[in-house]
Amino acid sequence: MMGCTKKADCPDLSGPYLGQKPPGKTPELFAPGIVSKGYAEYQIAFTPNGKELYLWLGENKPYCLILWMSEENGRWKSFQVCPFSGKYVDMKFSLSPDGKSFLFSSNRPHLTSGEPADHLDIWFMERSSGVWGKPIRFGPAVNSNNHDYYPSMAGNGNVYFMSDRDGGIGEDDIYVSYFKDGKLTKAENIGPTINTVLNEGDPFIALDEGYLIFCSRDRVEGFGNNDLYIS
Repeated sequence: MMGCTKKADCPDLSGPYLGQKPPGKTPELFAPGIVSKGYAEYQIAFTPNGKELYLWLGENKPYCLILWMSEENGRWKSFQVCPFSGKYVDMKFSLSPDGKSFLFSSNRPHLTSGEPADHLDIWFMERSSGVWGKPIRFGPAVNSNNHDYYPSMAGNGNVYFMSDRDGGIGEDDIYVSYFKDGKLTKAENIGPTINTVLNEGDPFIALDEGYLIFCSRDRVEGFGNNDLYIS
């Protein structure tokens, strides 16, 4: 988009879904040449009002950051690096169902200064008056000394995520931290109904927790290396 030299060369980025065809039941490449440009575009998410789009770009340093674009006066502006991103490994994010919380995984230092962490932790930001606040690291109820990533929040504030912490069933398992009395409880492994001795992760929890979509690797009944499952 930034390379447009004439107005006529620029794509029409107006309306819902960046002016693209609304999603249907058949998977299609989304916004080729705009969002899908041949790089490592791993994940996108719209805010609940459909006016902002976030994109996780890249998987490893230094190309692992979160971009965003917004709609103003009916047209979408170009992608920008999020103000909180671009310095550390920031990835595997999600928005809360009400759009007021932004959860993501990062190796940024635990304090205001220092070296990046040797593992990913889950961080969050709260939105006030349309502006995201400072990233805050979840405490030990959620984070461990291993990788904790891919958070997904239900409508009641419960947080589901994947972790390779000690004591799990497999290499990566899915955990949940329940939101009770205004705080998150100590994370629990959601158990062998979902987790196996293989690898389960990338959870998406429904608003009402009525279903869980997750990724699992190398199951016998799978179609490929990684497959999506629903419980």
